[in-house]
Amino acid sequence: LEARYMCTCTVVARSASPSHTRRIRMNMRIVGTRRLLSSVRSGSPLPQLPTTSFYSFLRAHGEFAKHADLPAITCASSGRTLTYGELDHRVGSASRALARTGFAKGSVLSVHLPNCEQLVVAFFAATELGGVVTASNPAYTAAELAAQQSGARASAVISSSSLRDVVIAAAAESGVGVSNVSFIEDDACFATALDEEGAAGAPTIDSATDPCAMPFSSGTTGQPKGVVLSHRNLIANVLQSIIDPDHRHDVDEATASSASCRSSISMACA
Repeated sequence: LEARYMCTCTVVARSASPSHTRRIRMNMRIVGTRRLLSSVRSGSPLPQLPTTSFYSFLRAHGEFAKHADLPAITCASSGRTLTYGELDHRVGSASRALARTGFAKGSVLSVHLPNCEQLVVAFFAATELGGVVTASNPAYTAAELAAQQSGARASAVISSSSLRDVVIAAAAESGVGVSNVSFIEDDACFATALDEEGAAGAPTIDSATDPCAMPFSSGTTGQPKGVVLSHRNLIANVLQSIIDPDHRHDVDEATASSASCRSSISMACA
């Protein structure tokens, strides 16, 4: 079975106020021919999944260094674009800044943000340290946010000052503590850090067993419940969703690689 497609993906998140609606657009231009389910139908073995962290996989698969000057993410609200080189620098800086706060492998970061560049940076910075990210709906009430933070056993929170009242109340109720809350508008926020490049001191990560993300259900039929996803879960999701590199014959290599990685970032952080 073959499929031919081209698509543009736009991820939208709404805050409690319509005036604060933010969008982060991940343009994904993929044109090509793909054979679906070929491995299953032919009986050939499935490919081995990488054993690295999710972000390390993205850097290697998306060839960040090779495409350092190409756009990686664009915030449709601010119009700001980060190239792959800039994104990688931001993630490294944020990871080091977050580690200095005591965040380490096994820690859980509550990300309560509309879609923005800091959300992407925070997600990768925390998971590169072996931490887990639990993202929440910016429209949540303080009680709803506190319930998720408690269920996820969050130890730190990153949010926007536009959501300050809800976040402070939730942090107090959940036990995270107000002192462990960062706002992206503050100069000291780890997600906006920019420092000299250097070793991040990231721990060894087992992609098969180490958790990476903890999304919560919407709670339609009961209380929202968290689901733990490993680094390998997210890697597998990306690999099954992007175009097969063997069939990129009608797209130049740089466009195909860049598009694949942008779609990967979108799926990870949406």
